[in-house]
Amino acid sequence: MSKQAWDNYWASGMHSCFPKNEITDTELKQVWNNSIKQLALKDHAQLLELGCGNGFLTEIIIASLTSIRHILNMMDYSQVQLDKVLASAQYETRVFQNTTIEQMPFNDASMDLVLANFSFEYADPDKAIQQVSRVLSKGGQFLFNIHAKNSFVSAISTNVCSGLQLMFKNKYLFANINEIIRLKQQLTDISHKTEIIAISRSVIDELKSMDIASNGGIGNSGVIEDILPIINTSNSMVSFSRLEHIWESYKLYQMRIQQQLEVGYDSDSIKILVKAFNQSAIDVSVKPIYIDGKLFSYMLQGVKRSN
Repeated sequence: MSKQAWDNYWASGMHSCFPKNEITDTELKQVWNNSIKQLALKDHAQLLELGCGNGFLTEIIIASLTSIRHILNMMDYSQVQLDKVLASAQYETRVFQNTTIEQMPFNDASMDLVLANFSFEYADPDKAIQQVSRVLSKGGQFLFNIHAKNSFVSAISTNVCSGLQLMFKNKYLFANINEIIRLKQQLTDISHKTEIIAISRSVIDELKSMDIASNGGIGNSGVIEDILPIINTSNSMVSFSRLEHIWESYKLYQMRIQQQLEVGYDSDSIKILVKAFNQSAIDVSVKPIYIDGKLFSYMLQGVKRSN
C-alpha cells in the first residue's frame, strides 16, 4: 500500500469520505450513529479507531459518546490532521500516526471497542485479525465498515481510474495545456488571448470526450475543477510547476483509488473473513449497507468471546 498516496490525500485537508457527494456522507453518518448507539459500553472504556484519517468517523464517535467517559485512541498509517476535530472532545484522546494495523502499539486485552471506517480491509487480513483479537478485551466489541466489491462506490472508482488512465495517455491534452501556460506567461497582445481561447476549447472538448469514454470518470475525479482555472483566460497566475503538482497529485490519487478497488469484499470473501475471525475467538455478524437502494458497503460487528 502506498503511504505517499495516503499522505498526499490527508495533506490536502480532506475530511469527508465522499466530498463530492453530500448525500452519501450524510447517509453514512447516520449508519454510524445508529450502529454506535446500539453498543453497550461501560464507563471509562478504552476505544480505538483504526485508520482515522482526518477525522470523519472520529467526529461521529465524539458526538455520539458524550455520556460515557472514555479514552479515544486513534491511529493511522499516514500523517493526519485532527486538531480541529479533537477540539470538541470532552474526554482524553491519543493520536498514533505512521502506525500500521498489522503492528498495533497497544497492550493485550486493552481495548473495549475498536472501530474502523474503510481502513481495516487495507491491511493484511490475517495479521490484522490477529492484532484485533489481541488488543480486544474479553467481551470487547468492534465495528468495521468495509468496502464492497460490487458496490456503486466501486463502480464510480472504476470509472475514475479509467478516466485518469485516458488522461495520462493523452499527449495532446498535456501539450495544449502546456501551450496555454506558455502563452499566458508571454501574453502581450489580443492575438495571444484569442489563441488561448481556441486552445482552451480544444482542452474542454478532450476532457468531455474522455468523460464520456470513462462513463463520467473524469467528472467524478475532480480533474476538471483543477484544470479550468489554468485554461481560463482571466487567470494569469499560472505556472508549469503548478501543473506538474496537479499531475503528480492525480497519479497518487489514481494509485489510492486502485487500492480501494483491490480491497473490496464480495459475499464469498466475506464468509472467509468471518471464518478467520471466528478462529481468532471473535464472533462476527455482517450487515450489508445500502444507500439510495444500492449496495454501499458491509458493516461487520464482532465480539471477543469470554471463554
